[in-house]
Amino acid sequence: TKNVSTLASPIPSSHATFKKILVSVTSTVTPTINALLLSTTGRLYSLSRTYNSSTVTCDTVRITGSLSGKFFGDITTNSQSGTVKFYAYDTIAKVLHRIDFTGSVATGTALANSSPITGHVNSIDIIDAGNGILLTGDNGYILRGANVSLATVVWTNFSNVMKPCALNDVQLFRSSAMAVGDDGNIWSTSSGYNDWYLRKSGTAAHLTALDISDSVGTDGLIVGTGGKMIHISKADSAYPIFANISSPTTGDYTDVALSRGGITFFGN
Repeated sequence: TKNVSTLASPIPSSHATFKKILVSVTSTVTPTINALLLSTTGRLYSLSRTYNSSTVTCDTVRITGSLSGKFFGDITTNSQSGTVKFYAYDTIAKVLHRIDFTGSVATGTALANSSPITGHVNSIDIIDAGNGILLTGDNGYILRGANVSLATVVWTNFSNVMKPCALNDVQLFRSSAMAVGDDGNIWSTSSGYNDWYLRKSGTAAHLTALDISDSVGTDGLIVGTGGKMIHISKADSAYPIFANISSPTTGDYTDVALSRGGITFFGN
């Protein structure tokens, strides 16, 4: 029965289409599995399954205050270890929420901003070292938060170095970062986020998502509309290499993920 699960408190059908799912595991020996689910309707749900149990507990994430007037646009976590935090961004109130699991119950607490977030944010990503986080969005909007483990996030704005285009996804890795957006825009930095450079993508497609894996030597993949796929190599260098590759579909890709074995999964 370890591999057969019964879902307790199912998610309403009106919110049962998901944009992103993140999973953490407490142990490889007697694992408790916790997951944070982001619906396309901006709702947050939690899943939790304790070791040797056949029941997965499902619940709405309990947000401090109220869920009313909130729409979550993206979620992230800095590890798949069960001891780390999840983070979610509310696009209406323009604040980050830290999501903590206590047993099977997930609770979200809003973090204060050192200065107002003024732009529309599409994507967030966090990195292990120092709990630094990046937010990217429309019109080349990009912010770096120094340490989201604190109650107040101190933001630095790098938008003035960006071309005013929509940035749809961002990823931090090692000491570098990369963001992709509309009209084939790819921006990257390998110098502590102070200097960002526009890269030649060879396409005008809207680039919707990227994933870069240290386990395959900072190789990665970018996907976009019209079945666009771009392979990345040397992603953490000052001169990353991009190569357009053939796609099995002309449909629009919405997300991409690389497993530890280098296998790629798509959502379209």
